[in-house]
Amino acid sequence: MYDVILFNNIPVIGELSRGIGVYRLATELRKNGYSAFVIDYASLMNIEQFEKIISKVVDNNTVMFGVSSTWFGFQRDQLFSTSKLRSVLDKYSNSYKLTIGGAFSYEFLDDDYDHIFIGHSENQIIDFLNSNSCQKIIDWDKKANEGKFDFNNSLTQFVNTDVLHSDEILGLETSRGCIFNCTFCNYPHKGQNTRDFMKYEDVLYQELMDNYNKYGITRYSIIDDTFNDYTDKLVKIKTVIDRLPFRPTFWAYLRFDLIDAHPEQAQLIYDIGVRAAMHGLETWNDETSKVIKKGSRQRKINGMKIAKKIWNNDVFINCFYIVGLPKDNVEDVYDFVSFWKEEGYKFIDSVTAFPLYLRDLNNKYAILSDIEKNKQDYGYAMIGPKDWLRNDEGNITSFKQALELASFINDSCKKKESNKIKGELDVYYIDYLCVDKLHRKKNIAPQLIQTHEYNQSQLN
Repeated sequence: MYDVILFNNIPVIGELSRGIGVYRLATELRKNGYSAFVIDYASLMNIEQFEKIISKVVDNNTVMFGVSSTWFGFQRDQLFSTSKLRSVLDKYSNSYKLTIGGAFSYEFLDDDYDHIFIGHSENQIIDFLNSNSCQKIIDWDKKANEGKFDFNNSLTQFVNTDVLHSDEILGLETSRGCIFNCTFCNYPHKGQNTRDFMKYEDVLYQELMDNYNKYGITRYSIIDDTFNDYTDKLVKIKTVIDRLPFRPTFWAYLRFDLIDAHPEQAQLIYDIGVRAAMHGLETWNDETSKVIKKGSRQRKINGMKIAKKIWNNDVFINCFYIVGLPKDNVEDVYDFVSFWKEEGYKFIDSVTAFPLYLRDLNNKYAILSDIEKNKQDYGYAMIGPKDWLRNDEGNITSFKQALELASFINDSCKKKESNKIKGELDVYYIDYLCVDKLHRKKNIAPQLIQTHEYNQSQLN
C-alpha cells in the first residue's frame, strides 16, 4: 500500500489533458522516500468506483490523503465532500490525515480537513510529513517564498500507474514566476526574476525525453506565465528542442509587445514548436494599459504582424480581452470590434472576452490583485460577491455592463476555423481562470495552469 494518496480532477471532461500539480508533488514525495499514488479523473467516477480504487491502495500505513482543489471548483460538494471521503477512507485506514491544497485551498478553511496547505506545496508536503505538525493551516513554505527551492533541478516524473497515453497534452514548466506586475493579476509570484527560476537545459531535456520514451508524449501546454519573457531563455529552450529525436508541439502564453521589441523571438518561438499562442490583449485603451502596467495596443499589434509573417497560418493566436478595467470605455470595445473585422482577423484567430472579476474577500490566505486590495483607489465599489460599480474617467460603470460588452465582443469576433495539430485536436485553448464556468462552451478546453493562485474562475 502507499504512504500518500493524491486525489485530482481533470480540467474539462472529454479533453486530452490533466493538471500536473499532484504529479509534481508525487515526484517530490518519491524522491524523498515516500510512496505515492495519484487518483485522477475524479469527475468520471462515482463513489463506488472510488472505493474500489481505495481498497487497493490504502491501509493503516497510509499517512495522508491529499485533495487538489485546483480543478474541483464548484463540483466539490456534488462529487466528493469530506464526509463522503471519510466514509470510504475510514474503512481501510485509521492513520491517515485528510488534507487539501492547490490554487483554491483557502476556500476550504471551514471544511472538515485535518490540514490545509496554502501556496506551492513541493516543500511543504515533505516538511509536513517529516515534522508531524498539528497545525491545521500549513502556510510556511519558506523555501519557495524566499526563493530557496531548487526549481532549476526540478522535473515532473510520471509512473506506470498514472496511465499516460500518447495523445495527451501535458503541462510543462520551463520557468516559474512572472517578471511583470499587472495590477489586475493575483498570481503570488509576479514581479519575480524568472531567470533565477528556469530549468537547467539537461533537466528539461530529461523530462521531455522520459515522457517520449515511456509514453510517446509529444504535445505540451507550457504553463509559464510569459513564455517569451527573455530571449536568452528561448535560445536555451531551442537548444534543448534541437537535441531531441522528435519534434514536440506546444501551447504557450506570449506577450506580443515583447516580440515587437525583440523581433528575433518570432522565429525562435516557431522553431521551438509553439503552434498555439495565448495573448493578453486585455484592453484597446492605452490609458488603461498604463494603469494595468501592460504594453500599448500598437506594440502588441506590431508584434502579432511580425510573428504572422514568419508563422503564416501555422500558429493559432487567441487574444483575451478584459472589459471594465480602469478607464475602460464603451467606445474602446466598439473600436476594437471594428478593428478586428477590418484588419485584426488577419492575425488574430480568436478573441475571448470576459468582464473584470473582482473578489470582496476577508481571507488572509487569499492572494489579491492590486485592484482588489485598493478598489476605491481605482474607482470600484462592490455591491455583491462579484458585482461592482465603477466611478472613474471611463464610462463602463458596472459589472453587468461589462458582462454585456464582453458578450458583444465574443459574438462579433467570431472564431475562424481552428488549426489542427497533426489533424487531431482543436487548439481553442481558453484560459480557464478567466472564463465563467457556467457559460463555458462545449469542447473548449482550458489552458493548463496548475499551481497558480488566480481566482477568477471561482467567482461565478
